Amino acid sequence: MQRKRKNNKSLEEEVFEKKPRFIKGHENAQKSRNVKSRHLLPIKIPSGKIVTQTVEVEQNEESVDDVPSAPPTSTKTESTSITKTNLAANRRVQIAKAKNKIAKLASAIVAEPQANIKYVKQLRLMLEDETSPESCATTRKLVVASLACLFIDIIPGYRIRERTEKEKKVKLSKEVKSLTDFEESLLHQYKLFLQYLEKLISKRKRPGKNHLLSAEAEHSLGNIAIQCLCDLYVKTSHFNFHNNISIVIVPIANDDADPTIRKYCCDAIQTLFATDKLGASTFATVKALSNVAKQRGPKKIRPEFLNTLLFLRITKVDYSMVAHKKNKAERKKAKEMKKKMSRRQLKHMKKQKAVENELKEAAATEDIEQKTQLHTETVQQVFLIYFRILKHKSEEMAQCRSVLPVVLEGLAKFSNLINIDFFGDLLVHLQRLVSSGELSIRENLHCIFTAFQILTGQGEVLMIDPASFYQVMFTLLNEIPFNNKLRKSNKEQDQNCASIAIECIEMMLNKRRKQVTIVALKSFIKRLYAITLHLQPSKFPLAMLDEIRKLFNSNSKSVSLFDIESQSIGSYNAELDDPERTGSNSSVIWETHLLRRHYVPLVSQTATRIVKDFAV
Repeated sequence: MQRKRKNNKSLEEEVFEKKPRFIKGHENAQKSRNVKSRHLLPIKIPSGKIVTQTVEVEQNEESVDDVPSAPPTSTKTESTSITKTNLAANRRVQIAKAKNKIAKLASAIVAEPQANIKYVKQLRLMLEDETSPESCATTRKLVVASLACLFIDIIPGYRIRERTEKEKKVKLSKEVKSLTDFEESLLHQYKLFLQYLEKLISKRKRPGKNHLLSAEAEHSLGNIAIQCLCDLYVKTSHFNFHNNISIVIVPIANDDADPTIRKYCCDAIQTLFATDKLGASTFATVKALSNVAKQRGPKKIRPEFLNTLLFLRITKVDYSMVAHKKNKAERKKAKEMKKKMSRRQLKHMKKQKAVENELKEAAATEDIEQKTQLHTETVQQVFLIYFRILKHKSEEMAQCRSVLPVVLEGLAKFSNLINIDFFGDLLVHLQRLVSSGELSIRENLHCIFTAFQILTGQGEVLMIDPASFYQVMFTLLNEIPFNNKLRKSNKEQDQNCASIAIECIEMMLNKRRKQVTIVALKSFIKRLYAITLHLQPSKFPLAMLDEIRKLFNSNSKSVSLFDIESQSIGSYNAELDDPERTGSNSSVIWETHLLRRHYVPLVSQTATRIVKDFAV
């Protein structure tokens, strides 16, 4: 009986719970206030009385299920404003969740890369998540930037070599197997990430049919992908797929659309050229630059694109290493030697080569011969770019005027590395440019510097008369101090012109003093004294006076410029541009007395010392 009572009591409670609860007078108050109530489970107070519970909910704050599908037209504006606020709030929540997830996964990977490499895949899969369209673009930007920084941190300091099928069948120890698995998964995820970045960059100009992202969002995402690629390009030059990154970045460095992105890519290339120690990454990048310059043509190349080549750090080349004739002869000898070898010797030779390659990769040291060969091939590609522009048709050279100064400056910098086979052709083109009269002062000085750099070294064998270069240089000396256009626009270029002119005088008159006549030497000394009075700042007058001292030492007959009585019959004409016809034997360097009263103490002291040392 007792058991039966319990069952009856439980049945009564169930029936009571299922009955609807209403409070008298409460329903009318709800209708007047446009409020609905939700009934909760009743509670039993200590006195034994059962009390009902209700919660009042306004209609605007109801759940989505309670909102009618077709709201009345009068409340249309209110509903749209509510949806916008809900979307903004939902977007903030989704972005916050994505940030927390990225932070947790990234911190776990950085803490133990080998154990938590699987989390890289989870991060990469967030790039394909389309559950929240309102925050999709921001989330992808955060994931792309985080993955780029993450790969820079966890990438090892060596290139990962893919295992062959035979090596995969070999049983490995537990530690070695975990390391190889980590390397393979890292390389796979890095490859997929680079492919995704390349896809984003391709959509930057041609947005696809993506309903989630707008054209502006895809363009912004593509710019971030370019910046991430540039960071990977600079900081992972030793790792796999670096050549693939350079092929993507180099064309963007010559892009006309966005100057900010173009500058970012050019700065990355310059940084790599200045920091690369092995030379392989530099050669791959220069080869890509040469291909882009060939495809675009001289008219469509930008100066900052070619200006990156000036940051190359190449001091030694050996053209015999890349000579085709020698390579063919060596190949023939190698084939003949292999024919004479037995099978055992061939197997031993293959094993020895494989061991040597593995030792080189493990040592990760600079191979001097390989580095010299890479630098030689790099210089060949650089001069191939420059010669294509210089050999352009003279009628179309006006369209390449923006690129020509950079080309001439590059030739002047790397002139000591030019192959002797190209000396004659190059000097002919330089003479054509100088005699055209269309170049600026700085461009003419670079042409003269390159020509005499060639003639001073191995080019002494060439039978070329540099008289035209001497005449152009003699004319330019009068224009350097009074170059008002350059002085107003760019003071650095004006100072650069003065420093290049001093270097040209050193090569033309001091290093080639045996090929210069005494009349021409006196004409140059007289003109150098004249322009020294107007050079600013003070370092250039001091440098010019040092050059004048060297010229007096090179030929004792030039000291006659200090003596009035030793002058020959005739008159000196300073306006002539030919140093052989100015009548310098009839001149006196009276400018030295003005320099002795110069407002800079060092200049006046140097001029006084020259008079004491060489005056008769």
